[in-house]
Amino acid sequence: MNEFWRRANQSGVQVTGLVSYDPKSTDHRGTVENLLGLKYKRQRQEEHELLSEMYALEGSRSARRVQVLKPQIDFDWVFLASFPRESLQLIPYFSYYDAVNLNVWGGPSWRSQSLASEGQRLGVLNFVGDNLSSEGLEFSNRFKRIYGANPQLIEMRAFDSFEQVHKLLSRKEYGTREEFNLDVRQTESLKGITGKWYLEDGIWIKEMGTYRMRRGKIAGLLGTRELVAPAESLNEGSDELEGSTELQSL
Repeated sequence: MNEFWRRANQSGVQVTGLVSYDPKSTDHRGTVENLLGLKYKRQRQEEHELLSEMYALEGSRSARRVQVLKPQIDFDWVFLASFPRESLQLIPYFSYYDAVNLNVWGGPSWRSQSLASEGQRLGVLNFVGDNLSSEGLEFSNRFKRIYGANPQLIEMRAFDSFEQVHKLLSRKEYGTREEFNLDVRQTESLKGITGKWYLEDGIWIKEMGTYRMRRGKIAGLLGTRELVAPAESLNEGSDELEGSTELQSL
């Protein structure tokens, strides 16, 4: 999360809203209302009264309204730091409050079969995730031949971790832990089956791919190297790897 803010400042991205939510809750109406400027009506009292009078004049001829106020969409996109199971509950509330066709983004756990299978209901979704190399696709195929199932993200990252340690330890013999740590800090980049890491200002940054999920299929965006993936090739079980309980509008 600190890296998110650092990168936002570097790129001149303005964060217009930040809302926390309870991940154990199954009712996120208040969360989405807050992000869309619908929760605290007193702040828009004059607008609320004007619209109430106008809708009263329309009477029964008008369509049923969930709320009087219109959503305040003063942002270009929304980032949901949520797992698939939470996203399935959060995302539909945006259209429920008339905030349609939003540019919604999530994290790596969105490469999920549960989200892909709900593509018709959720619409187009975007997310950042591991930029799998050709070696990663070969690993997935080999893993499936042996175990009869696709590898989950945690298994691919575990393989990457052991592979990187093996490469570092194979360079030479280290006499002390500090000598090994110094050699690691002098390494500019690392490459594995789930992507590439590079060292910047003392922090290891991972190159991520950008993806779009539409009607159960995933395609790479902005030069991301990945074939279109159907829903049945995706994996569940990565929810424990990452995520936080915040929605951000930018």
